[in-house]
Amino acid sequence: MYQIGIDTGGTFTDFVLINEENGDLLTYKELSTPEDPSIAVMNGLKSAEKRYDILPSQINRIVYGTTVATNAVLERKGAKTGLLTTEGFRDVLEIRRQWRPRLFDLYYVKPEPLVPRYLRLEVGERINAQGEVLLAINLEQVRKHIKTMIAEGVEAIAVAFLFSFLNPSHEKVVEELIRKEFPEIYVSTSSSICPEFREYERTATTVLNAYLMPITAKYLKTLRGRLRAIGVMKPLRIMQSNGGLMRAEDIEEAPVNTLLSGPVGGVVGSIRIAEALSLRNIITIDMGGTSTDISLIQDGNVELMTEAEIAYNPVKVPQVNIHTIGAGGGSIVNLFGKGLKVGPQSAGANPGPVCYGRGGQEPTTTDAALQVGFIDPTYFLGGEMELDYESSRRILEREIAKPMNMSVEEASHAILLVQSAHIESGIRAVSLEKGYDPREFTLISFGGASALLVGMVAERLSISQVLIPKQASVFSALGLLMADIRRTRSLTRIMSAKNINLKEVEDIYAQLEDEIKQALINEGGSIENAVIQRSCDMRYIGQAYEINVPFPNDAGPIHSQTLQELCNLFHTHHRKRFGHSAEEEPVELVCFRVLGILMVKEMQFLPKKETSTPPLKGHRVLFFGKEKGFIDCPIYHREYMNKADQIAGPAIVEDPFTTIVVYPGHRAEVDSLGNLFLKVEK
Repeated sequence: MYQIGIDTGGTFTDFVLINEENGDLLTYKELSTPEDPSIAVMNGLKSAEKRYDILPSQINRIVYGTTVATNAVLERKGAKTGLLTTEGFRDVLEIRRQWRPRLFDLYYVKPEPLVPRYLRLEVGERINAQGEVLLAINLEQVRKHIKTMIAEGVEAIAVAFLFSFLNPSHEKVVEELIRKEFPEIYVSTSSSICPEFREYERTATTVLNAYLMPITAKYLKTLRGRLRAIGVMKPLRIMQSNGGLMRAEDIEEAPVNTLLSGPVGGVVGSIRIAEALSLRNIITIDMGGTSTDISLIQDGNVELMTEAEIAYNPVKVPQVNIHTIGAGGGSIVNLFGKGLKVGPQSAGANPGPVCYGRGGQEPTTTDAALQVGFIDPTYFLGGEMELDYESSRRILEREIAKPMNMSVEEASHAILLVQSAHIESGIRAVSLEKGYDPREFTLISFGGASALLVGMVAERLSISQVLIPKQASVFSALGLLMADIRRTRSLTRIMSAKNINLKEVEDIYAQLEDEIKQALINEGGSIENAVIQRSCDMRYIGQAYEINVPFPNDAGPIHSQTLQELCNLFHTHHRKRFGHSAEEEPVELVCFRVLGILMVKEMQFLPKKETSTPPLKGHRVLFFGKEKGFIDCPIYHREYMNKADQIAGPAIVEDPFTTIVVYPGHRAEVDSLGNLFLKVEK
């Protein structure tokens, strides 16, 4: 039997198959089908049967990283959505916060909210700041509003009433009404998606979830139906933004949890491989065809954010801290004044870079890498796809090289320099700008395009070591299979640590843990094997934002000593993040959180199989810029390199889906697992 991890990217959809009996890995790619991502998934399963004689009925576990929700937000192609809110609060979405992204831009225009004003309707109801009902809900008015929305073509309704995180009764009544009387309408309530304070963020997150529900539910239902039709009977699980898995059926109700579904797989895989190699501090770089995702992990701990933003929409759900930039192999290159502009627009999978021969007419990063000799046009995707070298060269010469009075090679190298500067800037954003020295970290480079530039990036940042995993080109898909099943619950209650009611806190955690345990049981897990972790968002009284602090003890009754330890941890975390703390200042607890984890069977990284085949494939002339010029370089086949083999740059190491550039002055060494370590010298 086999497990399969599937990661949908902007250009390629990656597949990893694990043989459960011996742990062997099989990896391959299919061109993504943005118009319907499930087509690429089904093509990949057909390829498994054709290439490896693996039948769909032999799939014992299937995990999927999807970009459906993300793309719907970025392209604003979600469902027509309505909002029911408390009387007087219909404009919360439009008012947003008082700050502006560009403070001195007199012409700045706020992005349009996902729900236009005429579909934001007010309901006569009111709950006060103590959770008490001041005004009972007017259900006849609710029915009238829903009928008005349906007449306008609304597919989904978000419900966000004032102080529903303290008392969700009014939202629950409306949800029951919609499900009973208007079953064709999708409904999302803030008390189930985001039972936390901050009216704007809570409302916006609930609206975003409703906006995504129809498109995500329809897609996942279609995909699950197609999987069953070919004989895949195991439940489909989806990667969440928090680094854990959830059943596809549950994701249909909470698609806002999947906005980082694909990139998170690579972070999970990086943590696992770092543990295996005793690397504590790492920075991950996942560069595919469309974007580059960067994340920093210190001491083996991934940073979870409780609030982020996508396409100007706040998202207040737990998610791995990933910084994404528009830099990929398909990044489109054009002239901007007298300089080069690379990305963030991408040629994607269709039409793709010019060299793909699929109708692309704009030069890209991949075309540039081809022209400097980094990519072999006859060995792309292991020879399955031959690149159009001449068309790529003609367009680069016409659009970039001639206008800049450069040779094609010089212009192409300049493109790669600009792209590497983008990635460098992204690494600085997660490290130096947050007080971390990148020189103290190991870069873990994966994704199909990352290894082309990572040596250059590491040199610019004086990072001495880069790890390129054995399965680098499909590493996010592999990471999906290493992820645990995770469920989170949260609840806002603002309490001063000085006058706190410990029983009330214990009751809150007991309620949240009961909900978590039931969710894990629904996943088919055993509570005896579950890990329950408590944490709390804390702040100094008067502060605007909080820090999430894990409990010193994950279980057991809460005592005054527990609370004191928690406050001490808060001071430590505050000092670490902001450079100072104020132990004499009063502290308050703001939001209580519980994370439930069902561990999956740990996957072992198998030792590299030794081979007697010589790894040297031949030589190719590469261009390394004006200073170093053209160099005749050896080309090595990665599969035939054995443990402790070393290569001095300049050189190229190829596998079917990744080209690794060992720059002049650098060297590469194979470890016992078949990973490649680049040692970078400035």
